[in-house]
Amino acid sequence: MIAAEVGYQDMAMQYFLGGLFVDLADLHSNARDGVHVASAAGVWTALIHGFAGMRDHGGDIFFDPRLPVEWPAMTFRLRVRAQSCVSA
Repeated sequence: MIAAEVGYQDMAMQYFLGGLFVDLADLHSNARDGVHVASAAGVWTALIHGFAGMRDHGGDIFFDPRLPVEWPAMTFRLRVRAQSCVSA
């Protein structure tokens, strides 16, 4: 999240991919024991708060995207206080 925010896009992508593939590629040879929930949360945090740049300032939601160069866009659904939002 911080790497994306401060402009270290290569580092941000490395951290993201490391978390993404910890279970998908069984990087630690222990995926049979279950998923790494903290890693999944890290992937979500990297996507939403890092690359999409979502911030909550006093209850107001803001976006300041820091997408990797190879990503033309990012879209996801979000519900905030019972209101649906779509970010791109």
